Amino acid sequence: MYSSKILRHLLIIVLLGTVVGMFAITSCGGSSPAVLKKNTTSLVVVHSPHLDPLMNYLAKGFHASPYAVLADGSKIDLRLISEPSLEASKKISSGKLKVHAWLAPSTSLINYTNANLKNLGPKQTDCVQIFATPTIVATTKKNTSKLKAKGNSFSWSKLFDEQITNENAANRLTFNHAAPFASGTGLAALIQLAYVSLGYPSTLRNEDLSTPRALSKLEKFEKLASGYGYFDRALLNQVAWARNDKVHYTITSEQALAVYNLNRIKNGLEPLLALYPEEGSYWVDYNMCVSDADWLSPAHRKAIQQLNSFLTTEQSQTAAVSFGFRPSGGAVALVPPLTPEYGIDVSKGKTALLPVTGELVGTLLNRWPDLLKPAAILFVMDLSGSMEGPSLRVGKTSFRNTIASTSWRDLKGLMSFTTTTKIHSDFITDSATIIPILDSLQAQGGSAVYDAILKASQLITKDSLRDYRKTIVIFTDGGDKNSDSPLKRLIDNTKDIFNRNNVNLIIVAIGHEGDFSDLALVADAANGVFIHTSYDDAALAFSKIRSML
Repeated sequence: MYSSKILRHLLIIVLLGTVVGMFAITSCGGSSPAVLKKNTTSLVVVHSPHLDPLMNYLAKGFHASPYAVLADGSKIDLRLISEPSLEASKKISSGKLKVHAWLAPSTSLINYTNANLKNLGPKQTDCVQIFATPTIVATTKKNTSKLKAKGNSFSWSKLFDEQITNENAANRLTFNHAAPFASGTGLAALIQLAYVSLGYPSTLRNEDLSTPRALSKLEKFEKLASGYGYFDRALLNQVAWARNDKVHYTITSEQALAVYNLNRIKNGLEPLLALYPEEGSYWVDYNMCVSDADWLSPAHRKAIQQLNSFLTTEQSQTAAVSFGFRPSGGAVALVPPLTPEYGIDVSKGKTALLPVTGELVGTLLNRWPDLLKPAAILFVMDLSGSMEGPSLRVGKTSFRNTIASTSWRDLKGLMSFTTTTKIHSDFITDSATIIPILDSLQAQGGSAVYDAILKASQLITKDSLRDYRKTIVIFTDGGDKNSDSPLKRLIDNTKDIFNRNNVNLIIVAIGHEGDFSDLALVADAANGVFIHTSYDDAALAFSKIRSML
């Protein structure tokens, strides 16, 4: 369970409340396979996980509408699959994910998918835009003048050049964005920065980006990042709750900020502001594409056409707007949260940068490990007696695979805790040295996870690590019984230490038994990530974690 996703689902109740009554909701949609009745066409569509609430809502409306019936009277059974953007791209292009249609988050990603087809991977064709959102910079109101913004506009070229050439500016300004392997906004941010590094050409060409000069500029800029994340909410929290004297901003989408601000305003907090680049914005344009495969019948193609017709109706587009997306057509009234009180200015961002080729997306993804700022990662293992057996085996395997996947430039440290904490390895680059130490760990004793979190925060904030992105990954079965630090003091200290030093905290809780609400509160205080997983799902959880590191 992901704590940030819980909040997202709660927000949707408010968001979609603005469009209640648009659809007669008489049947259920979702990603679970349905038992098909006679004269039913099953239509399988894959989309990004952050669209779950919106797409589930729209699926219910679709099933209750005349659009869900073909001309011969047979019904369309819409089945939704939730899959991260790049994972969906890889599985579709290799033929491992057989779907009829893909709601793909950007034309550039569609180009990348079609450029890497193999085996039975179907080409994505006949794409129809459903909704979209521009890439923006989000910051606090007090920081707008320091970013030299005029109203809701700023110059990326000036900001980019100042940060990589002016040492004072580099020390004063800090930013984050989602990891490109983790989120559609992360890939969009990287493409936006690629445009900036080449001086905003009318067309971004792979041969121009691949030059040492262009890659060097992009690398210099990414070296100033405080970190990368899986969830935009956590990145926006880091900006909103920053407690040092630096100017913080995040590169995200207008939609992500609109949804985030909805919750801030609901809680009586000042919204962050969207700043739009004068030179133009790269757009995350969601297109429904048809898989050109032999498993599509004429009925499937007609069903996709009717689904697209439904999704572009005024009612569906209004639902998309209430979730923070700009509509594909201009006839829909813009309602909250796409209004100024939510930090949004829809009169801006209309200058759209062109999508890029699949080859260029491949270059950016392949070079990403060399572009990003090196990380200092502290792995913290729970060795309390209750971890003995499968919990510790899964923890060791998860840490081992993650350590092995890190860059040779990253620093890795290893710490454990029982009733006390123990440092097994200081920060080093050699993964081969740490892994045997990890394998030798044995479970015994009590549990002082609160004290371990405080100790880990002290280790990761050492001055010697100031040039590294900082992340703590904790694997535990919870149940603190031996800490000197009470929960309230830990939460207060966590808010200060993690927000002052731009530390990313990831807490992974294993097992079905026990109350992990205390650890979720600690992760939330750090603007970090809390993951409650099972033995079977731990590998998937850590694959997502690796995309954040």
